[in-house]
Amino acid sequence: MRTHIQMCFRLSIIAAFGVMISTAPAAAAATHEQAAKLMEVSGDGESIIKGQARIQATVSKMIAVRVGASDPTASAKVAAVVSETLSPVPPKVIAATVAAYAANFSNREIDDVLAFMDGPGGRAEKTNLPLLRAALAAALIGQVDPSSAPEAIDRALAAAPALRRQLIARVFKAQDLEGQTRKDYMALLGGARAVVTAIDTAHTLPPARDDPATLAHAADDYVRMVMGVEKRFYLDHFSDAELVAMADYLESEAGRAMLTGAPLVKRAVGQVMRDQVVAALASLNTSVCSAVACSPQQRKELADLISAAGAGVTASAGLLP
Repeated sequence: MRTHIQMCFRLSIIAAFGVMISTAPAAAAATHEQAAKLMEVSGDGESIIKGQARIQATVSKMIAVRVGASDPTASAKVAAVVSETLSPVPPKVIAATVAAYAANFSNREIDDVLAFMDGPGGRAEKTNLPLLRAALAAALIGQVDPSSAPEAIDRALAAAPALRRQLIARVFKAQDLEGQTRKDYMALLGGARAVVTAIDTAHTLPPARDDPATLAHAADDYVRMVMGVEKRFYLDHFSDAELVAMADYLESEAGRAMLTGAPLVKRAVGQVMRDQVVAALASLNTSVCSAVACSPQQRKELADLISAAGAGVTASAGLLP
């Protein structure tokens, strides 16, 4: 489900993958205090910090391999440099998120979001969000629960009461879940292409060519996998009353305002993420090689890695032409 509360999951996934900032604020901007309250209740700030920690760990390991920092002492030095370089990013992203909430939602719209989150549908969604996040993450690396296989889901849906099937369909339709999932896939693909292009360019390799039929098939497989996990999740983890509350909210004026404003928040936050992370990555070559001895070849490989990572950060957010 792509209600406001799941923005924290999406922000953690794109942690450094922003999108272009919106210049279309809500008609009556919310106050900073109200926006900060939404930030606190939603848990977005905690999610941003956790996402940043995962990025730091991944970048540290990748750099350590590039510069040959295999012993614990050298690896620790690399990790310390990466942490020091990237640690200023989360506070700036959190501040940008609060500002984006204030710019793209009115006080009344934030009140409506908070009221939903305090109701049965919002509370159930917040409680179950970690389970959905884990299920989607496992599916993305090929660890799909047998109960989420297409045949198993079809049987489970067929066995479910008609009202339950209708409620899940309403929740999905209100969010255009299938369409949004396909867009997510294209964004992920854009990031992967940019990284590969940056690496190929650095090593003067011939550019990779995409087969349209293969890409279309891969996109269909991705959408089918994600939709299967989502359907199974809503069948298993929400009561009919909770699904009614979710569907009614998403179809209401307040829910539509949230669905319209949430992408604008992502775009605004995305630009800050992009700018901050790309700038931090650019400084790592010098700082890492000051902490651990780098040969000329290692410096080049590190520069290639940072270039590829920067391209991925930008392209995954849809910022490339």
